[in-house]
Amino acid sequence: MKTFPDDSHTRGVAVMNPFRHCPSCRSDLAGQANYCSHCGESLKHMLRICRRCNNPLKAEDRHCGSCGTSLMKLEPTYLLIRWGRRPGEFARRISVDGIKGALSGGVVVEEGSQGLLMINGALERKLEPGWTPTEKDRLMISAGEPEVHFVEVLMIQDGRTKVTVPQVKALTKDQHEVQVEIHTYLSLNDPMKFMQNVMKVSAAPTRVQNSNMGSDFDAGVETFGHEGRANGYLISDLAQYLRPEVKGALRRVASQFPVESLLNSEKEWIHAFLEELREALGEPLQGAGLVLEKIGIPEARCILLEQTKRELDKIRKEASIEIERGLSEAEQKELKRQEDMAEFNQNQMKRKSEMDGEIDLSRQMMELDIQRRKEASKAQVAGILDILETKARIKRLHLQAFVDWDPELALIVLASSDKHMARALREKFRSDGAKDREELIDAMYRKMMEASESQRKELLSVIRNRLEN
Repeated sequence: MKTFPDDSHTRGVAVMNPFRHCPSCRSDLAGQANYCSHCGESLKHMLRICRRCNNPLKAEDRHCGSCGTSLMKLEPTYLLIRWGRRPGEFARRISVDGIKGALSGGVVVEEGSQGLLMINGALERKLEPGWTPTEKDRLMISAGEPEVHFVEVLMIQDGRTKVTVPQVKALTKDQHEVQVEIHTYLSLNDPMKFMQNVMKVSAAPTRVQNSNMGSDFDAGVETFGHEGRANGYLISDLAQYLRPEVKGALRRVASQFPVESLLNSEKEWIHAFLEELREALGEPLQGAGLVLEKIGIPEARCILLEQTKRELDKIRKEASIEIERGLSEAEQKELKRQEDMAEFNQNQMKRKSEMDGEIDLSRQMMELDIQRRKEASKAQVAGILDILETKARIKRLHLQAFVDWDPELALIVLASSDKHMARALREKFRSDGAKDREELIDAMYRKMMEASESQRKELLSVIRNRLEN
């Protein structure tokens, strides 16, 4: 039984029943399934090759449309192999199990790639894009090499390939660090040099026994590995291969020009750099089997200016963040102040309401107190009047008794409240006496009651003088 490489770009498997195993993941297929239940691979677009006439067939065909051979019998039927490169690859090595295994199932080289058929480490022939071997090709290739130990197909990008060497740094004449991006366009003219010098392919392969192919195969499947690089060679790997020479050429040329010439893309420096770069890349590319077809105009950037710009942008961003933070804090403080002011006003209104209540209560209490005081004062005045009236009555009784005891002295005492009255009374008492004694006593009593304190003091003084005289 024969098998072919099995990955996402180089699929191939030889099976007794084309519907038994998925060509992508080798899982068992149920009946006439159109999709693999394990990986979801669609089986409708897969092609098969008729063993008798080499006519490509669809997976769902039951008879060959060219020779009429029935495909329902348990005979070897092969899925068509599509060989190609993975995305981003410049070249890929594909190892197959012998020339018959490589050609009997049919080979298709993808568009955009060219294939190099290697037998026992030597280039047999080039396979153009879209090439599919015919029966004549099989007979011619297999007849020329009866002893075939191993077969490889090298898939290389067809035509010109753009290889970008990014971020190459150098110092200008005025000691400014610049960064230049170089675009080169390469094509392959010597595949053997490229395989041996770049991909590092040795002439003696190492057999690797693979026993993980399942129980439907009579024996383990043999694939081939090689010492050195992996099977794929990326375009970015090619850029790293050219980088040292590009860097050296840039440094030699950039040191002769000021930074303004590089940043403004002046023709003088570009012409000098392109010439220097072509000379620097000549030997490495020739040893790699590559040809430099074109160099794109370099784009230079001043790292110092970019760093300054980045720092300014960073400062602006940080300042913007700080400003936004400050505005946010100020807004929060203003909201807090408004809340505090609203709470203060509410407390003030509450306090004012409480004070108004207290004032009303105090006013009511004062009015009640004043009312009580007025009532108490009225009662006190009435009591005082009663007391005064009682005292006056008693004094009147005392006066009456005093008058009865010494009428003349009583009149003098009563009249002393008024000097004129006292003088008149003294003159009158020198005469025979009053005509109406009771009337005189009443008049003097009223006069005494109306007398003030000072008048009474004067009265005492008069009485004292009177007694002394």
